[in-house]
Amino acid sequence: MPQDNKIGFVFQTGGKAVDLETIYQMQNSLKGIKSNVIRREFLFDNHLWIYTQDIKVADAFGNPYFQLLLGRSGDLASVNEVVEIEVEPMQKLTKLKGTIVPFGKYVLAAAINALPVYFTNTIPRRNVGTKPYYLLESNYRQNQELNAKGFIDFTNDFFIKEKGIEIYWQEL
Repeated sequence: MPQDNKIGFVFQTGGKAVDLETIYQMQNSLKGIKSNVIRREFLFDNHLWIYTQDIKVADAFGNPYFQLLLGRSGDLASVNEVVEIEVEPMQKLTKLKGTIVPFGKYVLAAAINALPVYFTNTIPRRNVGTKPYYLLESNYRQNQELNAKGFIDFTNDFFIKEKGIEIYWQEL
């Protein structure tokens, strides 16, 4: 269960662009189908690092049961590697970026979005709770330290030029 696990993550995108997408709008019957073209923003050259203390969760990424997605059904993802790393625990975080932080626990100068807490494993999957979170983009500059549990990963130098990425532990 999600409350039994901690997870941390960092997300980086190479950029964003806008494309045209055809959507199909339906009324109450199939006779009322019409197409419409809309502008859709998308991200490219995406990288997501997921951190967990649970070996079963880590192993599931090494051999996923279903196709991995980053959002919509057409946003396919793949796992490059699953590795065990050593991290340095931290109680004060000062360089968070590319992650989310719960709204209300802290005060940050960042965009706020309502996000699902987690989903059921039933079919169809259902959202279990929605809470507000700060969205810290990959270029975010944190202006105050957070008294929060996390750690620093010194092995990942792709994300930023400086050595070490701070990770916020997401807990329910």
